[in-house]
Amino acid sequence: LDPELVALRRLLYCGEWIHSHALHIYMLHAPDFLGAPDIMTVARDHREAVERGLALKKAGNRLLEFVGGRSIHPVNVRLGGFYSVPTTADLVPIVEELRLALDHALATVEWVAGFDFPELAVEHELLALTGEAPTGDRYPLEDGRIIRSDGPAFSVAEFSEHVRET
Repeated sequence: LDPELVALRRLLYCGEWIHSHALHIYMLHAPDFLGAPDIMTVARDHREAVERGLALKKAGNRLLEFVGGRSIHPVNVRLGGFYSVPTTADLVPIVEELRLALDHALATVEWVAGFDFPELAVEHELLALTGEAPTGDRYPLEDGRIIRSDGPAFSVAEFSEHVRET
């Protein structure tokens, strides 16, 4: 694909990742780590944090809408590209919102780092994607290699040679 289309696709992915991670961190996981039954209870004690999470989620949705046409089940994506491609000028209205989202993301890392994480002991092998791109500007999800807790790394193409799904 044209590098500009790849970049636009990545922007769409980033919107989805921001939306999804904010939802999971703030709405689904934070209550468990903070001993609360739900997000409404967390909001009473950590209102600023929950508002930050909602703003992050909204920023992700805005990116999805901008590139994909709507935030849930984008309609602007097609095989080989997009039905319509926004211009750089089209992005101007959401640039400030994205700058603020970066500040919110960094504050989220600081907030979550203060959670009490339980010790974890597992008796099975773990797999993860790791990025080895020369420029380091890609997420492993985009083109990473598979590493394992007990054994050599392998490529995605070799997955079925190393893993049996049941």
